[in-house]
Amino acid sequence: MKYFIRLFFLLQFIGMHSSGQEVADTIVLGEVTIFQAHIEYFSDGAKQEMLDSSFLHLLPLSTLSDVLQHATPALLKSYGSAGAAATISLRGAGASRSQVLWEGVPINSSTMGQSDVSLIPSTSFNTIAIDHSGAGTQYGSGSFGGAINLSHSPRWKKQNSYVLHLSNASFQTYNTYFQHTLGNNTYELKGTYFFDKSQGNFTYFDYILQDTLTRINADHNTYGFLQNFNYKPSNSIVCKAGVWYHVKNAHLPAIMGSYPYNHETQLDSTFKVFVQAQKTFSSSMLTFTNAWFDSYQIYTKKLRPTDSVYFSYNEIRTKQLYSSLKYRVYQLGPFTNHTEFQYMHSAADVPDYELEHAENIYSFINALRFTRSKIRISASVRKDILVDTKIPFLYTLGVSYHPSTLLLVFRATSSKKYRRPTFNDLYWREWGNPDLLPEYGTSHEVGVQSNMRFGKTHSVLLDACTFYSSINDMIMWVPVGALWRPMNVSQSVLQGFEFRVHHSYQTAHNITFQQKIDVDLHYSHIVQFDTD
Repeated sequence: MKYFIRLFFLLQFIGMHSSGQEVADTIVLGEVTIFQAHIEYFSDGAKQEMLDSSFLHLLPLSTLSDVLQHATPALLKSYGSAGAAATISLRGAGASRSQVLWEGVPINSSTMGQSDVSLIPSTSFNTIAIDHSGAGTQYGSGSFGGAINLSHSPRWKKQNSYVLHLSNASFQTYNTYFQHTLGNNTYELKGTYFFDKSQGNFTYFDYILQDTLTRINADHNTYGFLQNFNYKPSNSIVCKAGVWYHVKNAHLPAIMGSYPYNHETQLDSTFKVFVQAQKTFSSSMLTFTNAWFDSYQIYTKKLRPTDSVYFSYNEIRTKQLYSSLKYRVYQLGPFTNHTEFQYMHSAADVPDYELEHAENIYSFINALRFTRSKIRISASVRKDILVDTKIPFLYTLGVSYHPSTLLLVFRATSSKKYRRPTFNDLYWREWGNPDLLPEYGTSHEVGVQSNMRFGKTHSVLLDACTFYSSINDMIMWVPVGALWRPMNVSQSVLQGFEFRVHHSYQTAHNITFQQKIDVDLHYSHIVQFDTD
C-alpha cells in the first residue's frame, strides 16, 4: 500500500502578460480559421490545464521537466543532477502510464513506454496542455495517469523577431538558445536552436563509505533545434510541419557507496518530423497527419577508465511511423461528429532482444458531441487492432454543465483504458515475457470549477475534483527463480482529491502577478496475486 500526499505551493514571479490562444470550434471569420483538436474538443468533463506563452516565456531556458516542476504538482523523477534523465508520473500512475504527445502524436518510447522530459525544450512550443483525465479513446495505450500535449499555433500576422538568451550558472553550467520568427497572414516560420553544457562536479559526503568525495564524470552537453513551418494558401487550407533534432551526450556519475572513478557514458539522439494538412469545407473538416520518429541511444561502461575493453556496450535504435486521417462534421443541429483512423508502426533494434521486433497498430475512433448553452456532452469509442493481442473496446463519456445563475461549471467523465506491454517487457532476452496481456481498467472523475473576475484587474480560478481508477492485469517485474520477469500479477486502485486556487492580478501597465496554491491527495493500493 502506498500513501502519497503532496502539497504544492507556487508563488510565481512577476511577468509581462501576453494572452495565449484560446481555441474553439472551427469557425470561419473572414480571413481566420480556428480549429480545435480532437484531444481538446471532445474532452467534456475532463480536467485540463493549459500553459500558454504568457507562462512559458518566463522560463526561457527550461526543459519540459523544469516547466512541469514549476507549474504543476505532478511527480517528477530526475535520475541525477542537471542534464540527467527525468520522467513524469501523473496521478501516481507511473511514467509508462502517462502519455506525452507532440502535435497530437504520441512520443513515448516503444522500448520503455515512457518519455524523458529532460530532452524536451519547452521554448519551442506556445501551448502545453495537461490532460489529467487522459481519456482512453483520445490517447490509446498508456493514459491511466493522464497526458501532456505539446503544440505550436501560428499567429498569422506580420512579424519578424529574433531572441537570444545566454546564461551562466554554478558547476560551470552554460545555456544558450536562439529563436527566430518570421511570418505574415499567409505563412509563419519559427525555429528554436539550443545548446547547454555543464561539468556538474561538487564535493559531497558519502554516508555509506563515510568519506568526503568530489564527484567527477558528471558532465553533459545538449544541442539541437526545433523548426515549425505553417502555411495557409487559402482560407480553407492550412498546412503545418515540424522538424525536431536533439542530442544529449552525458557521463553518468557513480552512485552513492561507490568511489567516483567510474566511466559510464550515454548518448541520446532523436530526429522527429511531422506534416499536417487541414481542409475546411462549408460544414466539415478533413485533417491528415503523418509523422516519423528515429531515436538512437548508446550506453557504455568500463570498470576502470583505463580499461581498453567495455564492461557493457549497448546500442538501441527505435523507429516509429504514425499516420492519421480525421473527418469532422458540423451543423448537425446541436451535434458534431468526428471520425478518425490511425496507424502506428513501431520497430526496435536492441541487442538484448536478439531479433529486431516491430508492431503495427490500427485504430478506429468515433466521437459525438452535443452542445447547448448550459450543457455539453461528448461520447466516443475506440478500437485498437494488434495481431495476436486482445485489446479491449474503449469508451469515454463526459459531461459539463454550466448553470446560468451560478459562476460554476460541474463536470464528470468516465473512460475505459488500457496499456500494451513495452518491448522491454515482451522481448528482453531471458527476462522478457512474450505471453504478457495488456493492462486494462476504468477511470471515473467528478469536479467543479469557478472562474471569477473582480473588476478589470483580479481573477480567481477555483477547481476541485475527485477521481478513481482501477488497473487490472497490472504488469510488474517479480522474482521468478533466479530471474526477475514481468508478469500480469497485480490489480491497482488509484484514487485521490485535487484542489486548485489560481489568482491573477493585472496592473494598468499590463503587468501580471500570478499566485497558485495546489493541493493533491493521492492514494494508491496495489494487490498482487498468484497467476497460477
